Amino acid sequence: MGRRELERDFVEVMHVCEYGSGLSLSPKALERYRQRTGRDWRREDRDDPEMVRVVRELGPEAHSFGSEIRLARIPESYKDYWAIDECDGMETVCIRYREYKLEAIRELVVAWDHLSKRDLKDHILFLIEEPDIEGIPGAD
Repeated sequence: MGRRELERDFVEVMHVCEYGSGLSLSPKALERYRQRTGRDWRREDRDDPEMVRVVRELGPEAHSFGSEIRLARIPESYKDYWAIDECDGMETVCIRYREYKLEAIRELVVAWDHLSKRDLKDHILFLIEEPDIEGIPGAD
């Protein structure tokens, strides 16, 4: 079984799905987050699990004027490799596949002597496949 077949965990990333002012949350969403965490939310923390919960709970009430927020689901293995592609306020969540694959190759080289031939083959095939993540383009 390949690594992709085992992927079950996802990270959700907030992004704006309309042209406008970019990501902005309502005062109600920001206050609820502050009450739960004891800190202010930072715009760069778009995958913060607690703010994602707040956005899910509040629905459209979490949106600020001109900032309709959507959640993009990406596999957990890509959690450190997402980026926002923005055009006039509308945003798309992208995966930096090249960076991900280079890091995976580094890890594979380090583990080379400890893997079976079958595991090596599965890892290499996974790395040369084109990822198939519905609705998430590559940023490379």
